Amino acid sequence: MKKLSEAVLYQLTLRNFSDEGTLDAAAQRLALIAAAGMDYIYLSPVAQADADADRSHWSRRAINSCCDNEKNPYRISNYFAIDEEYGGEEALRRFIQEANRLGMGVLMDLVYYHCGPHCSLAREHPEYFRHLPDDSIDPGQFNMLVFDYAQPGLRRYMTDNMLYLLRKFDVDGFRCDCGDWIPADFWEDAVQEARAVKPDMIMLNEGHEATHLRQAFQMDYGVFLAEPLRALLLDHTTDMAAIRKTLQAASVRYEPNHWGVCGIENHDIANDACDQRVERVLPHGAMEAAAVLCFTMGGVPFVYNGLEIADTRRHSISTPWIRCLCKPISNPCRPV
Repeated sequence: MKKLSEAVLYQLTLRNFSDEGTLDAAAQRLALIAAAGMDYIYLSPVAQADADADRSHWSRRAINSCCDNEKNPYRISNYFAIDEEYGGEEALRRFIQEANRLGMGVLMDLVYYHCGPHCSLAREHPEYFRHLPDDSIDPGQFNMLVFDYAQPGLRRYMTDNMLYLLRKFDVDGFRCDCGDWIPADFWEDAVQEARAVKPDMIMLNEGHEATHLRQAFQMDYGVFLAEPLRALLLDHTTDMAAIRKTLQAASVRYEPNHWGVCGIENHDIANDACDQRVERVLPHGAMEAAAVLCFTMGGVPFVYNGLEIADTRRHSISTPWIRCLCKPISNPCRPV
C-alpha cells in the first residue's frame, strides 16, 4: 500500500454506496474504486447501532432526514458487534480482504465520544458517562450519551475495542469521530498499544487540534471546500482572497509526516445539504477546479462517496439513498 504522502483517501458510506447498502454489495464494486486511483477506504461506522425509536434520543440530523429510521450509524449500542444490516462480521471480513487484494487499505470509524441510550455500557457502567447536576447522563451536542474519559475503566474498554478490531478484522487504521473532544492523552496511550499490534496503522482525526497530531494521529481534517465554494459562487459572502488565506492556513500548520485531508464534501456536509449539494448547484468547471486543488494542496486528497462519478443524489446517514427525504439543515452541528 502507498505511503500517506502519496495516497488518496476515499470515504465509503454503505447506505449511499449501493442500492443494497451492505458490505457484500460494496465489496463487489471495490474494483471500480481501486481503478479510480483510491488507496485507502475510510468506512463509515458498521458497529451495532442503537434501535431506540424514541425521538427524544435522536440527533437533529436524524430527525431532519425524515426517514423514520432509528438506526443512526453514529449511535452505537454494541462496540464489539457488526450490525447485521450491513452483513455482520463475516461480511466485514470479506470486504476488508477484497480491498486488501486490490491493494487498498481500510480504516474503520471509531465513535468514542458518545453512544446510544441502549448501549450496554449505560446499564453496566453508568460511571463511564458525564452526568448533569440532576445525575442524568449528559446528552451533549448530538443528543446521545457522552462518555467521561476521566474514568480509567472507560479508557481500558475503548482501547480494548481498538485492539479487538485490529486483531479480528486486520483493519489498517481508524478514523476517529469527534476526535478533538476526546483527550489527547487517551489517544496517545491507546494508539501506542494498538501500534504494538499493527505498527503501520493509520489514524485520522475528525478535528484540528495540534496536540492530537503529536503521537496519535498522522492525519486530521484539513480543509473541505464545499462551503467556501458555496459562499463564493452562490451566496457571494466571501472572495478569493479570503479563500486563499484559508487554504494557506490549512497547508502550513502541519509538521513533517503529518497531513490534513483535502476534500470537497464529507458525509456531514452531503447529509446537511440534502438536494442542494455543491455537485448539483455549482458549475461543472468549479467542481473540477476544486478537485484539482484537493490533489495539489499537499495534504492527503479526500474523495467522498460518489464524487468520482459526480453523484448529485441526496445522501443521508439514516437511510439508503433511494429512500432519502431529508431536509437541509441551515446550521449544521459541525462547522466545515
